[in-house]
Amino acid sequence: MPSVMLFSQCNLMNRIARIKFLICLCLAICIGFACSKSKPQSSAASNEPSSQIQTGPQKELDYTTDPTCCGLMSVGNQGIDKAWRRFTANGRYRLALKEEIKSPAKEFGSDALNSIFAYCWGRLGYDSSEEAWNHLAAIVVNTSRNDDARFGLVIFSSPKAGDGSYQPYWIYQDRDLSRTVVWTGTGDLMIAEYKEDGSRAVSYVQWDSARRRFVTSKSRPRPA
Repeated sequence: MPSVMLFSQCNLMNRIARIKFLICLCLAICIGFACSKSKPQSSAASNEPSSQIQTGPQKELDYTTDPTCCGLMSVGNQGIDKAWRRFTANGRYRLALKEEIKSPAKEFGSDALNSIFAYCWGRLGYDSSEEAWNHLAAIVVNTSRNDDARFGLVIFSSPKAGDGSYQPYWIYQDRDLSRTVVWTGTGDLMIAEYKEDGSRAVSYVQWDSARRRFVTSKSRPRPA
């Protein structure tokens, strides 16, 4: 009889021990799961580059500084972007900014296109290349100067006798153009110089074959 009672007591103690072990095991599993949820991501995951992070400088595609960017290239002016890059490569010249233009010329147009620069499809009396017949006129700034006469007006055109490359031709250089705008319409390239009272003098750009340069005229040129 005592041996039977001793066996029953031992069996009961074994059951209690197993129950305690199972309880401890469940607690350990729950604690481990909770810790894994609160752990930060691994260093490998956190070091992955984001698509929003720029790994290097990005060229500014803005025609307030580059008149050949942003979809302004067309069939008639292919290669003018290379001519602009050559012209501005050494940093001496850049496109004039809208804030450098004084009123009332500053209010002409809403942005730089047909204000600071303009594309003209008219021949302007110029013997253009058959593949690149457009002209680009741009008001530029000489970065080595800070006086009122730091401006210039340059036209890029592609001569028929050349290899198709665009060439720069100065209309004005080292001149105060802070109240000047340039625009195009009906095949004409026009320049307006404003006065402080709001009046303006308009001139037309035309090629002078004798002097081999672009000149301005107060009268509209006759169609060729």
